[in-house]
Amino acid sequence: MESLVGGSNVGESVLVLDGFEQLQGPARSRAAELARIVTKAGHGQWKILVTVQPYQWIEVRQTLLDAGIAEVLRLDFADPNPREVLQKLETRRERVIQSERVAADPMQSRHTALGNPH
Repeated sequence: MESLVGGSNVGESVLVLDGFEQLQGPARSRAAELARIVTKAGHGQWKILVTVQPYQWIEVRQTLLDAGIAEVLRLDFADPNPREVLQKLETRRERVIQSERVAADPMQSRHTALGNPH
């Protein structure tokens, strides 16, 4: 699996683990291992989207952290549709890109901060 993921040159990719809280035992372990593989062997081109019920968030987050996923972020939705999920992910992506620019160029960050009303 590592060589398959590592050899992929598709560009940005998404691993979707839907209903993660329903996975138990070996199935949960395999899903966590797959998340670890795409994180380590995917050369930064993979994002992981995990859907989970709120009552299981802490346990699922810990499972992913234990698998070696360095950053696990929570985005809350109330009965979302796919378009809403994509919009929220894109907004999050834009914030990450902006923060990376700020870290790379302090002068640019100052001008950006002054020009951004948010």
